[in-house]
Order: sequence, then C-alpha cells, then structure tokens
Amino acid sequence: MLVLNAPERYLRLLDPPPDLHIDLGVIEGAVYDDVHLFTLDKGTVDREGPAVLDLMGPTTRLWVCFPQRGGTIITDLAADKGWDTLVDAGWRPTAQEPIDSDWAALRFTRTATG
Repeated sequence: MLVLNAPERYLRLLDPPPDLHIDLGVIEGAVYDDVHLFTLDKGTVDREGPAVLDLMGPTTRLWVCFPQRGGTIITDLAADKGWDTLVDAGWRPTAQEPIDSDWAALRFTRTATG
C-alpha cells in the first residue's frame, strides 16, 4: 500500500494488520495494490494526480482523501467537485467513506474508456 501526504493520525486510524507493508513515499519499481492520496485542495489534485495515476496497475485501488465539509480544514473540494484532472484521465468516483471528523475518502475506478 502507498500512502501519500497523510496526517500522522491516519496510520493509527487505519490500524493496518502487521503483515501489511505501507510505503509513505513512492518506491521506484514498486507495485501497489492500494494507493491512498491525501489532498487539501483542487490544486493538489491537479499537481499530484497525474503522477499518482502513472503508478496505477490494472487492479490497483485508488482512494483520494480530502477535507470533508463540517471539518476544521478549509478546502475547495467536495465529493462532487474538484476532480476534473482524474475524471479527464478516465477515472470516476464510485464510493465515499468517512475517515474521521476532518477527512473523507473517495474511491476512484477506471471508466470503460479510461
């Protein structure tokens, strides 16, 4: 699993099993089953999204975590807004999960043409 830009408390909340290997930065040549990208705003999605998509294998699961409404972090993202870079690259949000009072995660999957 690759986790990028996560707040320190995320790994405690995630509570991964001891045998799960987590990289907190990209390791050249690594293949990831899951990628969790934390982003504060649309600008971060636009800057970091394309590089993250380049890491995606055919079965890699992509979760993009963003500040949710009502939390303490101000953002220009919402579940239905700010994801143009990913959508234009052939990905679409298919599920949303709360992480804590500040963060939510959107699961992205490839579209048929992506």
